Amino acid sequence: MKHLFNVLALGIGLFFFNACSDDNVNDFRPVPYPDEVVGLNPDPDFEPIWEIASPTITVFSSKASNDISYRVPAIAVTKKGSILVFCEARYGTWQDKAGRTDILMKRSTDKGITWTEKNLTNQATSSKLSYMDPTVVVDQVTGKIFLFTSLWDAVGKESAKQGYNNRAIMYTSEDDGLNWTRKDLTDEVEIGIFSGATRMIGSFGPGSGVQMTSSEQYKNRLIVPIRTFKVNEAAGTVSNGGNTAMWSDDNGGTWETGQPNKSGEWMVTEAPDGALIGNIRYNGHRQNYVSTDGGAKWPSFSDYDPIALPTPAKGCAGSVIVKDGWMYYCGAKGIIETTAHDDRGILYLAKAKFFGGHSHTFDPADHMVLYDKAAGYTCMALLPDGDMAIVAELGNGPGFQKLSTRPAEWMRLELFILSTKKPL
Repeated sequence: MKHLFNVLALGIGLFFFNACSDDNVNDFRPVPYPDEVVGLNPDPDFEPIWEIASPTITVFSSKASNDISYRVPAIAVTKKGSILVFCEARYGTWQDKAGRTDILMKRSTDKGITWTEKNLTNQATSSKLSYMDPTVVVDQVTGKIFLFTSLWDAVGKESAKQGYNNRAIMYTSEDDGLNWTRKDLTDEVEIGIFSGATRMIGSFGPGSGVQMTSSEQYKNRLIVPIRTFKVNEAAGTVSNGGNTAMWSDDNGGTWETGQPNKSGEWMVTEAPDGALIGNIRYNGHRQNYVSTDGGAKWPSFSDYDPIALPTPAKGCAGSVIVKDGWMYYCGAKGIIETTAHDDRGILYLAKAKFFGGHSHTFDPADHMVLYDKAAGYTCMALLPDGDMAIVAELGNGPGFQKLSTRPAEWMRLELFILSTKKPL
């Protein structure tokens, strides 16, 4: 306890962990902490300084919203170094779960100079089903790529019944993203009963998962962030059931799930000591979520200081990644909402230094503004040459327009390539 008070004194952005849950599913027992870890602390003489290495690249640009809108980007870098960008293609609307939505992918083998496009889900034009929340993870051992998405049949249904028939879908590529096979995981992957409620996979991330590398106990485990639903079979309804991880220890052959806790859109990364860190969108601020047993349980969570890690008042999905002992967060800072635009604006990158294992602090003085206008969901990946790739939802106004029908280019998915060098 004395150690915790000392850590709290370090200032803005520091947080502590507790084991509360608004879902009452965290009957946790102590978990042995892995002792086979490497790289517990970053080099104290190296603090990375990032810069945008080249002009940004528009990967997808929305047409008028009654035609097609591109939203919710995910990005991965394959074992061969190809960049894959996934997104939702919403036909006839900008809203989610409101009609036919496919998952599109663009692939580049030359760091974003040229692209090829593929529709993974490729529904009939008459479909009213919605593939949502693309979430990707790459097995760097085998080269396999896994893209997860939830299939909704929500049109015309009341809110509580919209997710009752959701399907958890996995697409797999074994040839660097050229060809994909589809598998329905809904009946194969079970979550179990917690606090007396049956749970199901409601959705994923969105964004990306991670392959564990820092702990020998869980080395090469594939981790996918999922969001669960509590199921009321009698009423045919669902409600939020909490977040947890889905993992595979056999290169994606089979999948297991952990015990849920907090709810909200989230992404996961791995700390240098082997702990998994989730970053959650929660009621207009960011939360930190920790698992020290490879994703099976998530008993510890905390609120980030809103000055250290700001976010729009109404919330927005953000992304996290770890490189060389530092954790990075990328998301929208937030602006004042008006009658013309929402509060999602100013894209920034924050970095946190690890100390004492997976504890970390974000310093607002280190924020790097990447874009000073409308900004939304983001996702990050690391390139073989050490550069960082970020894909983000951007717009040309201060925030995104609030029109019922939005004009062409109201939102685009933009790729940033960042490079770092050791400060002089």
